[in-house]
This record gives sequence, structure tokens and C-alpha cells, in this order.
Amino acid sequence: MTKAAKVNERQIVLEILLAVTRDGAYCHLATADVLEKYQFLDKKSRAFITRLSAGTLERMIEIDYILDQFSKTPVRKMKPVIRCILRSGVYQLKYMDAVPSSAACNEAVRLAEKRGFGALKGFVNGVLRSIDRALQNDAVAYPDETTDFVHYAGIRYSLPEWIVQLWVEQRGVEETKQICENLYTRTATAIRVNTNRGSDGGVGERWYHRDRKRSGGGCFLHQWLRLSSGTSCLSRRRFLCAGCQLDAVGSGSRDQAGG
Repeated sequence: MTKAAKVNERQIVLEILLAVTRDGAYCHLATADVLEKYQFLDKKSRAFITRLSAGTLERMIEIDYILDQFSKTPVRKMKPVIRCILRSGVYQLKYMDAVPSSAACNEAVRLAEKRGFGALKGFVNGVLRSIDRALQNDAVAYPDETTDFVHYAGIRYSLPEWIVQLWVEQRGVEETKQICENLYTRTATAIRVNTNRGSDGGVGERWYHRDRKRSGGGCFLHQWLRLSSGTSCLSRRRFLCAGCQLDAVGSGSRDQAGG
């Protein structure tokens, strides 16, 4: 059996979540440290780990709101390990369609038992199964959008209410709602051309001949290009493309982290 076959991906996600929520680590640093430790994992496993850990943290306000509806023990009073296991379980149930509900629930129970919380495996299973049924029947309650939009948006989009209130005051409800929705919309990856080394048009043509997908110009600055093709070569902050140095900035939906 290979080393990769012995690794439990959800156990790795738990390590990241505990490092961030319990120990105060930064998400991107905790993820990078863990993936460095498990360099032998294939691309699919690394993408799953990144997606689940980042997604759970990004949707944590909403996830905790859902958990408090179905758990007799408030999230704030749960043991850190159980809290993180349940959070990642809810994220899988609600936002990862490729993960079967049974797998999300069963793996959460196994993980709780493996971490020494066998006495709570019934609790973990019961809460996640109840949430799964509610999600299937569209029975998860949210604050009323029309009477308290700020509270609704804070929960639904996992944002601090103070920033939602600020946007509402400055932009109005409809534009604020659009801003919130756009946070979770997949967008193209953009690169900024170092014009001391080459032109945006020249780099765009070189990219086209390399990947056979046309790149589009930026909306505001001519030296920015939006790429329509895959961007695996943008994994590093800077790279060389036909002799032209580019400063790469990847952008995507908050839920799409790691693919």
C-alpha cells in the first residue's frame, strides 16, 4: 500500500481547521504547511483538501447557523475537534455535490471515533443525518430576507453583519445582494503583464499559441489580461512566458477554491 493510500483526506482537513479556528493560524499558511507535509498526494486529493478546508472556513457563519438549528449543544460549546468535524460535514452535504451524503456522514463518524470521541459518534451521526434530510427537503430555515436583509445576508453569504450594513448604507439592498452573490461566482484568472519585459498584446498572442485559448483584455488597465484557458502554470506567483515576466493574480469564487 502506498503512502497516499494510507492518508485520510478528511483527517488532513481537520488538521487545517483546528490550526485556523483553535490555534489562530492563517488559512493559506496552514493549508500550505499541511500540503507541504503530504507532498506525495496526487492533484485530486490536494484539490479536495483545499476545497473542503477553504470552503468550510469561508462558509463558517452559515454552517454554524445551520448546526445550531439541529444540535442541542450550541456550536460555541462543542469540543473543538467535534465542532470542526461537523462543520466540514455540513459543507460537504450542502456544497459538494460530488460527495455522497452517506460518505460525508460515515466519514465524519469514523473521524470522531479515530480522534478519541467514540462516545460522541452517535451525536455526530444524528446531527449530520438530520441536516442532510433538511437540506434534501429544503427545510433549513434562514432569517427573513425582506424584514431583516442584513441578518439574512450575513448568514446566507457568511459575512460579518457590519460589512453588510455598510454596503447597504452606501450601495442599497439590491446592489449589496449582487455584491454578496458575486463573492461566490467563478471568475476568470487575471494576469498583469510586466510592461518592462513585453507588451500585453504580445503576451496574449504567445499565450494563445501555447494554450489555444484567446485571452481578453482587462476592463480598466490595458496591461491586465483575463485568461480563458486552464491556469495550472500560474501555481507560482511569477513565471516566464516566452521571455516576458508576468505577475499572476488568480481570482475565483470563494467556494471554488482548489477546484
